[in-house]
Amino acid sequence: MSDTQAKIEQRRKEAHKRKEQNQRAAHAKIKRSTKQKIKMTAVAVVLVLLVAALIVPSMGITKRLVTALTIGNVKISTAEYSYYYRASFDNYYQTMVSYMGADNVPISLSRSLERQEMSDGQTYADYFSQNAIDQLQNLVLLSEEAKKENFTLPEESQEQLDTLLANLESAAQSAGATIDQYLSNNYGTGFNLDLFKQCIERELLAQAYQLEKSSEGEYTQEEIDAYYAEHEQDFQIATFRMQSFSVIEEAEGVEGVTAEEAKANAEAFLEQVTDEASFADASLARAQEKAAEGEEAVDSSLAENVGYSSISQIDANLADWVYSGDVQPGDTAVVESADGSDYYAVYMVTPPHRDETLSVNVRQIFVSVSDMENEDAYQTGQDKANDLLAQWEENGGTEEAFAELANSQSDDTGSNTNGGLYENVVPGEMVVNFNDWCFDEARQVGDTGIVESSSGFHVIYYCGQSEPTWQVQVQEAMSEADYDAFYEEALASYPVTTHWLGLWLRNEPI
Repeated sequence: MSDTQAKIEQRRKEAHKRKEQNQRAAHAKIKRSTKQKIKMTAVAVVLVLLVAALIVPSMGITKRLVTALTIGNVKISTAEYSYYYRASFDNYYQTMVSYMGADNVPISLSRSLERQEMSDGQTYADYFSQNAIDQLQNLVLLSEEAKKENFTLPEESQEQLDTLLANLESAAQSAGATIDQYLSNNYGTGFNLDLFKQCIERELLAQAYQLEKSSEGEYTQEEIDAYYAEHEQDFQIATFRMQSFSVIEEAEGVEGVTAEEAKANAEAFLEQVTDEASFADASLARAQEKAAEGEEAVDSSLAENVGYSSISQIDANLADWVYSGDVQPGDTAVVESADGSDYYAVYMVTPPHRDETLSVNVRQIFVSVSDMENEDAYQTGQDKANDLLAQWEENGGTEEAFAELANSQSDDTGSNTNGGLYENVVPGEMVVNFNDWCFDEARQVGDTGIVESSSGFHVIYYCGQSEPTWQVQVQEAMSEADYDAFYEEALASYPVTTHWLGLWLRNEPI
């Protein structure tokens, strides 16, 4: 990845992080404030104590009976809400551990989540609670709308449920507990097998219905062309070269660079440029000047096949120049950054255009490997992938035979019920090795191969080419817009009402 593309990716991650932070800050606070608790009347305090005295002996039943949320006309018990509250915590905590290490996670396991601030006065309890509520609202909306349309659980989803229940029974036996005891120990008091089935069935139904709604749109070529014309910039890509010259504030031991000097440096750089090759040479020479002794310099000026939104993550002015519509191949310019901190020397290689690269249809049998760094695990996975390919050849070597093997042997839950099929795969959508194999110019219908990724081995069957990339992207955008419209309209029928006692009784993860 070039430095320019790395910058694009970094700015994209930063923008995503800011978006998450804004979303967290906007979450509604559920927990009653300290001031509100202090203002409770003596009668109210006595009432709470009486309720507590009555419910402690049968807390499990209570948590299944007390309502924590009402979503539309659907009541969610404390036990069910607690399940998603704890799941939100577990997902967050394990993700932080995987990225930062257990010693660096900003959550203490010895203190209440209600006493640990996450940001801007929002506690971790607030954050995980709101996540649980949002997830439940989404699941209730989709599952209830599915029922209205008499949409039932697909066969493959029922098989998933049966597998989960079988695994649950085995886990409980291994722990020396009943299923209800096992669930209560892991997901909180009151959570039992009936609630587990209810939650999983709702999730599977919502998931299947969402997939159905997201892919039900069929569009004519005229509609696709019209949508593209209206949103042309969203579906174009461009290739250019860039060198940045920064304004540097003078400080002790640091030589300053004024805005005028930075702009002059960018202009001087472009004076060396007569074509793309000379831009690359000048960029390499500049890198060599900056490289430490013994370090190999590389030209990192190329930004290839990038869209407007990606470039705008670097700088809005740069994106506007690239996508102005007036720039031709070979044109150069010095572009001042939106905040005035940089000047960009840029060279247009290929102006914005729609990506005509044909998408492809492929089938895969995925062999999951728990640790690709482990020599034994790696070898076992590789051997299995080779055995599967040999088995396919013994079964006739046809696409149908491959599909049957994918359904019975693939570890990819996203495709092991449809013969391992992935349609309209566009460049960059799959992991690198998978992508490179699919888009090899020599690829022919019926080709098979095995590639590896960080999570295992992919046995691939090449079905052939499909629609142009831009058209696939337009149809996906149209489907997404239609789904969003459906969801926003339905959302009005599923308002959330919280019930403080039900929330207060929740099972805390720590």
